[in-house]
Amino acid sequence: MKNNDIPNAFEKKPKLLGVSFMEEKTPHLFRALHTHDDKLEIMLIRKGCGMHIVDGKLYQTKAGDILIYNANVLHGDEKITQEGLEILYCSVADVKLKGLPVNCLTAEVECPVIQDGVCAVEVEALFTLLHSALMEPEKVTVQTTEHLVYALLLLVQSAAMRYASHPQSKRVELGHRIQSFIDVHYKEDISLDDISLEMKVNKYYIARVFKSTTGYSPMQYVIRRRIGEAQTWLLGTEKNVTEIAYLVGYNSASNFNNTFHRLVGLTPQKYRVNWKEYNKKSQ
Repeated sequence: MKNNDIPNAFEKKPKLLGVSFMEEKTPHLFRALHTHDDKLEIMLIRKGCGMHIVDGKLYQTKAGDILIYNANVLHGDEKITQEGLEILYCSVADVKLKGLPVNCLTAEVECPVIQDGVCAVEVEALFTLLHSALMEPEKVTVQTTEHLVYALLLLVQSAAMRYASHPQSKRVELGHRIQSFIDVHYKEDISLDDISLEMKVNKYYIARVFKSTTGYSPMQYVIRRRIGEAQTWLLGTEKNVTEIAYLVGYNSASNFNNTFHRLVGLTPQKYRVNWKEYNKKSQ
C-alpha cells in the first residue's frame, strides 16, 4: 500500500486523538452515562474487573476484555472493584468505514464488548506502539502511525463481528424502547407513570423489564443520564455548577450537588478540579 493510499474498508483517513494508560481506582475517574459524537473510543482492560454500561446493557468486565464506544452510544462506569482497573484507552476521530456511520466501528447488531481475551495481546501491542508514536513522534513516521491505526481498527472490528448478537427478545426490545424514551425526556420531570402511559404497558412490568435489560430501574437510569451529561458539561465547558444543574434537568443546585456526590463520590466542583489536575499530570 502506498503512503497516501487508504485501505478499501475506509472512506477517509482516521485521525488518532490519543492513547492513555490509566488506573481507575479513585472517584475522579468515574464516568456516569454519557456519549460522544466526535470520536470513537476503544478500551482494553489490562488488569482487574468491574461493570460497564454500553448502549443500555450491563456488562461484567475483566482483564482481557475490549470495549468499543461508538459515536453517540451511551456508555459509562457502573462498578469498579476495590482492586481497581488498569486500562488502555484509545480515541480516534474521522473514522468512516464503508456501510457504517461516522466514528462507528461496529453495527448495532454486533456486540460492543469483546470478551475472553480474544485478540487482547495484539490490541495491547498496537496500543503500546501508538502510545510510543505519540510520545516520541520523531522516532516514528506519520505513515507508520497511520498504518498502526488502520491495523487496530480492523483487528477490533473483525473480532467484534465474530461476537454478533442473536435476535433480541420482545422483552429486550421493550427495554430499549423505554431507554430511548428516557434518553429523549430525561431532562424533564418524568415518572414511571409517564413511561407507562407512553409504552401502554403496566408500570410494574416496565420496571422489571428495564431492570433486566439495563441493570437499572427507570428512575436510576434517569439519574445516571443526568449526571453523565453533567460530567460532560463540567469537563468540556466553564459553565458554573448551577447552570449545569438546570441544563440537565434539576430545578435546584443543592439537589443536583447532593445527587452528584452520592453517585460519583465527589461534589461537581471537586470532580472538575480533579480531572483538570489529572490531565495536567498525564500530559
